[in-house]
Amino acid sequence: MKYMHLPNMMRSGWREFEEKFEKFRYKDAIIIDVRYNGGGDIDERIIDYLERRPYHVTKKRGESTIERPEEGFYGEVVVLINEYSFSDAEVFPSAVRERGLGTLIGIPTLGYVIAVRSHVLIDGGMIRKAHTGIWELSTGEMLESQGIEPDMLVESPPEMENAGGDVQLEKAIEYLLERLAQKPREYDYKIPMEER
Repeated sequence: MKYMHLPNMMRSGWREFEEKFEKFRYKDAIIIDVRYNGGGDIDERIIDYLERRPYHVTKKRGESTIERPEEGFYGEVVVLINEYSFSDAEVFPSAVRERGLGTLIGIPTLGYVIAVRSHVLIDGGMIRKAHTGIWELSTGEMLESQGIEPDMLVESPPEMENAGGDVQLEKAIEYLLERLAQKPREYDYKIPMEER
């Protein structure tokens, strides 16, 4: 099991995801933390990686079996959310739920899902205007002003955070350990013995 925190859903957040994903893709579970994430627009790229399913396995003599496509994750996923997960950091967990890709743990987000575009005025000033709405397919609910409800509500008391504790992360680890004990990841692909 591995943990990654995405500080934003922009270029640096994507670099963080790619770097960690490359190292973690063979693990049984990952925790993707989008708490304290101001948003951006990389949700589609992350969902693409998480949504991939294996169609082949490859094996070099004397090495471990590898699923293909190699840029996919085939274990358990938990996404941590809180009231400081904004914009695309709300769209992403909503998409995880919509596609059945993992479990959301934490507290509800605030519904700050807004897509804005800047317009320069002739006097050199600028205005920002909302231009895109996003709705969930399953519920028909608009994400803006609604917030994303976690699958497992876990509050994080300020006094515990001040003491360096992380109840939400601890709950995610506990949940994943239980899931993996119930249903370990299957590695025994039906490769003939003489070819292993």
